[in-house]
Amino acid sequence: MKRKGFVKWLLCGVGIACAAAGILTGWKLYRNSRIPEETGEDGGVSYRSEGTDAPKKIGSAEITAFSCVFSTFAFEESEGLGNRVYELNASVHGDGVQGSFCSRSRDGEEETYTFVSDSSFMTRLQEIAAEYDFAAHNGFWHTVNGLPDMYGAGLDIQYASGETVSAYDNQDCFLPPDAMRELVVLFSPGAEEF
Repeated sequence: MKRKGFVKWLLCGVGIACAAAGILTGWKLYRNSRIPEETGEDGGVSYRSEGTDAPKKIGSAEITAFSCVFSTFAFEESEGLGNRVYELNASVHGDGVQGSFCSRSRDGEEETYTFVSDSSFMTRLQEIAAEYDFAAHNGFWHTVNGLPDMYGAGLDIQYASGETVSAYDNQDCFLPPDAMRELVVLFSPGAEEF
């Protein structure tokens, strides 16, 4: 009788371990399907597009999470953004918004801070996303292997409706300069209009 109980618990434990492994594998496959693959030799191009299937119009106007990274190293210094990489994040928490801003130069000089704002922050963010049609880039992924992490742009927006906008290019910044300026002004305390 004791042996049957032991075998039963052993089989139950193996079943739970297999289920957990399956969930973890499923999560990794999902996550990896949203992250550009950087395999192959330097200079090789990996292109993946859900483009024809990814919606280019978003019905919702309520952003719940926003993550964006872009480089201005290809820009003239006179365009006002400097030669930097910007990482901007914001998400809804309760009735407010928590966000972060990081800006770094080519030599590693970094400015980083976090902030809390009210819901009007996300309203303004949606106005920028709509004005510059961020959804038009939805589903586009382009990776040139071997490039340093200081070029291009990445964008991930989640809406209350469950809709998403996701795009990535590590070679070319697909965001318009005016959109980048407005994002930096929105995320930077005390930033002046350019």
